[in-house]
Amino acid sequence: MVKPLAVLIVEDNKSDAQLLVRMLTKAGYTLTYEHVDTGPQMLAALEKQTWDIVISDFSMPELDGHASLKILQETGLDIPFIVVSGTMGEETAVAMMKAGAHDYVMKGNLARLVPAVERELNQAKLRLERKQAEEELDESEEKFRKSMEFTPIPTAVAKNNGDLVFLNKHFIDTYGYTLQDLPTIETWFVLAYPDIEYRNYVLNDWGKRVADAIKNNTATLAAAYFATCKNGAVKTVEISAYFEKDFSIGLFQDITERKQAEDALRESEELFSFFLKHSPIYAYIKTVTPSESRNLKISDNYQDLLGFPASEMVGKTNEDLFPADFAAKMTADDWAVVSNGVVLNLDEDFNGRHYSSIKFPITQGDKTLLAGYSIDITERKQAEAQREAAFEALQKKIDELERWQSLTVGRELMMIELKKEINALLEQIGQPQKYKIADGTR
Repeated sequence: MVKPLAVLIVEDNKSDAQLLVRMLTKAGYTLTYEHVDTGPQMLAALEKQTWDIVISDFSMPELDGHASLKILQETGLDIPFIVVSGTMGEETAVAMMKAGAHDYVMKGNLARLVPAVERELNQAKLRLERKQAEEELDESEEKFRKSMEFTPIPTAVAKNNGDLVFLNKHFIDTYGYTLQDLPTIETWFVLAYPDIEYRNYVLNDWGKRVADAIKNNTATLAAAYFATCKNGAVKTVEISAYFEKDFSIGLFQDITERKQAEDALRESEELFSFFLKHSPIYAYIKTVTPSESRNLKISDNYQDLLGFPASEMVGKTNEDLFPADFAAKMTADDWAVVSNGVVLNLDEDFNGRHYSSIKFPITQGDKTLLAGYSIDITERKQAEAQREAAFEALQKKIDELERWQSLTVGRELMMIELKKEINALLEQIGQPQKYKIADGTR
C-alpha cells in the first residue's frame, strides 16, 4: 500500500537529513521532501506547498528548534512538528513540548522516529477531522440560527437546564421581550402570566404536555394561553415545543386575531342557530346543482310543516321532502337563483296553505349557496279576501243608496214645479196662492 508523505526537513547536516529520508522510505512512505537550514528557506518552503509533517533539528548554526517552531506557528498551519536532536536535555525537551512541539526524538534513538511520525500523522488527521466537524457544526448552527431568525413564527431555543439561548426577531417584535428580559424559561412564565392563579394553571397544564411529549418522544400538543406582553398587551398565544438531546425549541404563535375571528364566527353561528331554532319564518341554506337542491341548515319550525325534526332534514334534497312536482319546481327555481345570481320573490301554495318566499344567492369561498325563507301568509290572504268581499258588499250598498237618492230628489223637484203652476193659475183667476214655495209647505 502506497503511503505518500510530504516532509519538510529542517537540518543543517545533509547526512542526518538523508538518514531521516532513508528511515521513512524504509518504513513504506513515498516521500516528497525538502531540506532547509535557514529561517527564510523554511518560510519559503511552507508557503510554496502543503506539508504533512515538519522534522527539525534542535541545534543549528543559523536556526534552532525554538525559532523553527515559531516560524511554523506564525503561519497558522496545523502541521505536526517533531524535534530531532543529539544534544537536547530533558528540560529543554519539556520546554519545547510546552511551546507546541508535538514530540522529540533523540538522534541516538532514531528507532522512535517512525512510530512518532505515524502517531503524529494520526493525531493531525484526527485534529483535521475534528476541526472540519466543528466547522460543519458551526455552519449548521449558523444555518439553523438564520432559519430560526427569519421564520415567521415567534421562536425560542432553550438548553435543557431551562436557560434561554435564542429568541428570534419575530418573538421580540411580537411580545417585546429580549434575552435580557428572559434569561430562562421560568422568567417567561413569571412575566407572561403575572396572575399567580392563572400562572399555576398554565404551569400545570404545560408540564403535563411536556412530560407526555418526552415520554412518547414527540412534539408537545399545542396549547393556547393568554400571555402578557412587555407593553402590557394581552395576546392569545399557541405554544408548542419539541425536544432534542441538549436543547428544546418552542414555537409561540400569536393567534389573537385568529381567536377573535373564531370567537366572532362561533358567536355568529350561535346567533344563527338560535335564529333557526326560534325563527317564526321557515329559513334554510342549501347547496344547489342543476339536478338537486340539498339542505345544509334549516330552521326548527320545518317540523310543523313536514312533521319530523329539522335535524333529520339536513342533507336531504327537495325530492326527499316534498311531492315530486312541487320539488321539481323548487329545484328549478333554486338553480335559477344560484346560476344567474338573482333574487327571486314568489308565492307558493302547499298543503292548503299560502306562503311568500324569497330566495337569494350567497357566496362562501369559491362556491355559491342558496339562502331563503318562506312566510306563512294564509291568515293574511284570508283577511285580504274578507276585506275584498266586504268592500264589494259596501260598494253595492252605496250604489243602491245613490240610485234611490236620485229617484227621491227628482220627485221633490217635480212637486215644486206643480205647486208653482197651481199658484200661477190661481193668480190668473184672482184667487190667492195656495202654496208657499220657499219651504215647500202649505
